Amino acid sequence: MKESLDLEIRRKIYSIITSDPGVNLSSIAESLDISVPLADYHLYYLEQQELITVSKTEGYKRYYVKGELGVEDSKILSLLQQETLLKIVLYLLANPQSKPKEIRESIHMSPALLTYYLKKLIHAEIITVLPSEEKNKYIVLKEKQVVALLIRYKNNMLLQRFRDTWISIIPLSSKVDEDKLV
Repeated sequence: MKESLDLEIRRKIYSIITSDPGVNLSSIAESLDISVPLADYHLYYLEQQELITVSKTEGYKRYYVKGELGVEDSKILSLLQQETLLKIVLYLLANPQSKPKEIRESIHMSPALLTYYLKKLIHAEIITVLPSEEKNKYIVLKEKQVVALLIRYKNNMLLQRFRDTWISIIPLSSKVDEDKLV
């Protein structure tokens, strides 16, 4: 392993992946101010050395330190890195058994687009629908797992999006100190 990380650029790439699991190629290249092909070359090398793993979701390659996350956690984390899905999940964590209209009004989204994102989260088994007489209600199916991932990776970009989204969706009460969210 030591030889694989002899180059400074590879150490930096590995460090980014360690602190931000599920990061994609363009984000790595941008954060290091290098070309995408150069980042891709070094990522391929690290993958061949079995230091990292790659997950392909919706056209994106997402990178993880090998052995750090299970397949299911990787899948959840990659979805939570999408801002709209994160907003929906955070809303449902704060407001379990919400109806589509309530979710839509909170995150300002068209009914068709919300339906698309809800189906995506249901397909990934992150949320589920509870049939009711009035209208379907949604809850986070893997609440403990989702919250654990958000807490575990609190120092990465995901937390900043979590914090900003949470604050925009749930008004802070006078008892909650915004700095304690971070």
